[in-house]
Amino acid sequence: MLFKKKINLDGILIAIGKNNENREVSMPYIDNLELYFVINKNNSYELLNKKDFDSVGMSLDNLKELAIKNTKQRIFKIYQQLPVRKNENDDIIIPFDADQIIERGMYNFWTSLVLIDDFWDKNSDLCIEKNFNNFLIAMPYRTFLIVGNSENEKSIIEMNRLIEEYQNEDKNELLSNGDYEAAKRQISNQIYLMKDGILQVYNK
Repeated sequence: MLFKKKINLDGILIAIGKNNENREVSMPYIDNLELYFVINKNNSYELLNKKDFDSVGMSLDNLKELAIKNTKQRIFKIYQQLPVRKNENDDIIIPFDADQIIERGMYNFWTSLVLIDDFWDKNSDLCIEKNFNNFLIAMPYRTFLIVGNSENEKSIIEMNRLIEEYQNEDKNELLSNGDYEAAKRQISNQIYLMKDGILQVYNK
C-alpha cells in the first residue's frame, strides 16, 4: 500500500526568483520574475513540486496566500529582533543584516518582504519607513533587498551604485564571507516602484 506524502502546510513558504529556472510550481509575478514555493525542512528547504501541489489540494492563489502568511510569521520574528539599516542622507534602507538573515535560515526569503503588505502600508506598525510616500525597491539577489525613497534623486543614484557593486563582487569572496552560492543567485538589476501596495517597474 502506498502512503501519500504528508505536506506540512505551516512549512510552505514563498520566494521570488527569475522565471526561467524550470520550477514545477510557480506563478508569474512582475517583469522577468516569478513566485515559487518551498517546504521548510527545519535545516533545509525543498522546492514544492507538482506532486506536492496536487496533494495539498488548493488553488495556486490560495497557496500563495497561505505561503505569504507563513513567510510573514517567520520574517516578523526576525523583524522584531533586528533593526533596519538606514542611510539617512540618501534615503536608503537595507532591511535586516545579511549575516543575521543567513544565521536564521531565511536568506532565500529576504526579497519576500516585497509580498507582505504590512511592510509597505504607512498605517501599519511594521511599515519599513513611514516618511516615504512611495518606495523604490531593488532585488539584485534573493539575499539582498534595497529600499529607497522615490522622491530623492540621491536614493536612486545610491541604489544603482549598490546594484552595480553586487554585480561586480567576486563569487569566491561571497563564499568566503559565508554566503552560499545558491543564496546569491541573481534576480534582477531592475528598480521597482511600490505605490499604493502595488509593485511596478520604475521608469525614469
